[in-house]
Amino acid sequence: MKVEVIERDCIKPSSPTPNHLRKHELSFLDQVAPPIFMPMLLFYPATSYGDDETPLSASRVKQSLSETLTQFYPLAGRIIDNAFVDCNDEGTPFVEARVKCLLSDVVSQPDPNQLNKLLPCDLECVVDFVLAVQANIFDCGGMAIGVCISHKVADALSLVMFLNSWASISRGDNCNYRAAIFDLATFFPPRSISGFKPGVGIARDKIVTKRFVFSASTVASLRTKYTTSETERRPTRIEALSAFVWSRFLASTQGKPNSDIVYKVLHAVNLRTRMEPALPEHHFGNVSRFATATTSFEEGEEECFGFVGQMRDAIKSVDGEYMRKILEGTAHVDYLKQRAEEFLKGEVVSFSFTSLCRFPLYETDFGWGKPIWVGSASLTFKNLVCFMDSRSSGGIEAWVNLKEEDMAKFQEDEQLRALTCPARDAKEELTMKVYIEVISKEIIKPSSPTPEHLRHYQFSFLDQLSPPVYNSLVLFYEFNGETQSRIPEISSHLKTSLSEVITLFYPLAGRVKENKFIDCNDDGIPYLEAQVKNCKLADVLKNPIPEELNKFVPFELDDTANEYALGIQLNIFECGGFAIGQCVSHKLADGSSYFMFSKTWAAIARGVSGDHSYAEIKRPEFISANLFPPKDLTGYINPSVASITKNKVTKRFVFDASNIEVLRLKYGGNAGLETDEKRPSRVEALSAFIWSRFVAVTKDTGAAEKLYMVIHAVNLRSRFDPPLPEHSFGNLYRVARTIGTNPSFLINSTTTSEEEYCYGLIRQVREEISKIDKDYLKRLQQGDEHLSFIRRNTDSFMKGEIVTFSFSSLCRLPIYDSDFGWGRPTWVGSPARTFKNLVHFLDTKEGDGIEAYICLEKEVMAKFETDSEFLAYVNPNDVC
Repeated sequence: MKVEVIERDCIKPSSPTPNHLRKHELSFLDQVAPPIFMPMLLFYPATSYGDDETPLSASRVKQSLSETLTQFYPLAGRIIDNAFVDCNDEGTPFVEARVKCLLSDVVSQPDPNQLNKLLPCDLECVVDFVLAVQANIFDCGGMAIGVCISHKVADALSLVMFLNSWASISRGDNCNYRAAIFDLATFFPPRSISGFKPGVGIARDKIVTKRFVFSASTVASLRTKYTTSETERRPTRIEALSAFVWSRFLASTQGKPNSDIVYKVLHAVNLRTRMEPALPEHHFGNVSRFATATTSFEEGEEECFGFVGQMRDAIKSVDGEYMRKILEGTAHVDYLKQRAEEFLKGEVVSFSFTSLCRFPLYETDFGWGKPIWVGSASLTFKNLVCFMDSRSSGGIEAWVNLKEEDMAKFQEDEQLRALTCPARDAKEELTMKVYIEVISKEIIKPSSPTPEHLRHYQFSFLDQLSPPVYNSLVLFYEFNGETQSRIPEISSHLKTSLSEVITLFYPLAGRVKENKFIDCNDDGIPYLEAQVKNCKLADVLKNPIPEELNKFVPFELDDTANEYALGIQLNIFECGGFAIGQCVSHKLADGSSYFMFSKTWAAIARGVSGDHSYAEIKRPEFISANLFPPKDLTGYINPSVASITKNKVTKRFVFDASNIEVLRLKYGGNAGLETDEKRPSRVEALSAFIWSRFVAVTKDTGAAEKLYMVIHAVNLRSRFDPPLPEHSFGNLYRVARTIGTNPSFLINSTTTSEEEYCYGLIRQVREEISKIDKDYLKRLQQGDEHLSFIRRNTDSFMKGEIVTFSFSSLCRLPIYDSDFGWGRPTWVGSPARTFKNLVHFLDTKEGDGIEAYICLEKEVMAKFETDSEFLAYVNPNDVC
């Protein structure tokens, strides 16, 4: 990572500090604090493009910092002789730098030892200034704000207090913070610390820092694992992780026990809440000490149980008596001297933990949004672990600082590697926002006019019932750097072939009218070209967040007022790759019809380039309105519209072929499958599994009193007699509704096992799908009975009496055969859907695994994505 300093400045307070505040006396705890800087890095993606002056600018950072220093006046002064701060308003060093890479390159694979380049000073630099800031501008326009604050005047809580106050002032929210109080010297008066060097512990050895990410489910499993009895309080997240990390450090680095060495573990403790009376959190300075536990050298779970208890006892000992000794000062200085002497003689192996978890670091909004990621840097102390919350999902990042030779052993520990997710951290924990700028928009019309007798395309009854949303996919194509010059040629080729394909699919070039018909007026379709501004195609493929994929398509998927039947967006990456985003209205096309259009477009594009003949192209048959004549839907409310919600999130989970086979076996042969019954299909097994885990995580939300309904989309083409051609265009599908039984295995495991329940569900679904036969189709063509059934159920659905969960699948459709003349797509992804409780299945590119796009309400997803039984079957490297 190349960082180039382009400007150095010194930011002074916006108003002078009054004379009576010019001397800020250090407290006793400030005096004994190490002479180092504490780092913090906050990363913000670019918010706009095309203008020289964007909201995310270094000038705004400077201005708000100047205003904040008026409130935090000691930070603009100079430290004198480890005794006081001369609040002389000399100001804070401010560095502006250019980073020669994309912000996504850093946050997707953060290397702590490289992150120090984004800081304004060395962390062990002995200087007199108190605070320094560096604004790092990336090539993409994103920014990282690096902050270093002297540990001589602030602990971690004070640093966070300063950052949030600064952010509040920057965004103009001057009333949303409490002024800091600088009076700790009155509580902890300064004393003589002659003979004690606060810098003991700063390592001159080669220190390596590594970042290990523990998912929420892993942390939860450790908490359960280290609980000794039902009556004892469960270990906290930090207690459990500390025990685990400590045990792996001992096992991997310390060799055989040495009776001459004492092993001590230290945990930072906030003293504010332990004073009598408690000290408010906005008292600024060092108000923390380390609780020390002496541990034995053993390995295994029993030792971890004991360690949690020892650590709790040590923290409990930071009580009134402890505070009295600190206030007296002399005894505590003697203790510090003794500990330093033991450390220097090598008589003690110490390991320190500090935690910033639960601190509101991700609330640091300077006016351009919350940070995409908050990180630390490589520190100067060996055997130090700093815990930080991950951005989402309840996970924890452990920043571990060890000697180089110790880290080489520690990071290879098998038990540590089994519980951390180094390849997954950037995917699950960092949601990298994609910024796309539309650079052109035009209308593509059919290459030949639509004949007059085809100008009115009548909706079928099933079209009328279909939800007013868009079906959508994004097809990604990788190219090398030489392709960049070919983008205009590629775009022209796409537009020419698109013009020809909508001559065949002429309703797509018309306009939807009142849920009744399409005016096939050849008005054309929107074709957008867009530039992907802040990331490479490889970044998206590594971390394909479904909600970010919506930016690659031309329409909002739930834009019910949009009359366009089709829209295309060509997204161009600077690396030369591109992505084709497609939207087809569900009012006239189901999934099979949409795929038929995309496949035909690709075939015509290949034909245009001379590779193939038009003879292979099958023309669509627009027969749906003949089969299912339209009905009068006056007063009908489409129940699917009630499922459209903004309070939802879509996540992508990938299931490997081996795990799918395990589920097929689990719900087949192991669950009483009769010998003459067909094994559960891949989709059947996955549907049953996902449904069972959904019920498991929502069983305490009152859903047990409601009616469960599992819904599967069924293609009707093959169920006609004779079957309809696959190129029959329209909404030729219906749904099989399975009324789920109460999942008693979740309440009483002695009644029904999960395997028996899931196979029972598979059998029920098969029975309901088998009912969609010739007789069903005759009743459906008449329409009235089906419409009455929908109206009866709509009322219960709208009242919330029915819990529905829907599955649809594009598996086994050759979506990766969409070759427009430059090869098959590298990946095909689905944007986030608009309905809650919806699962959409796609094949992986290899064809044997399955990608499940699951859309749930946010509070439900928070439970679902951390369900340990669910995660056991998911590929941990593909959770987005």
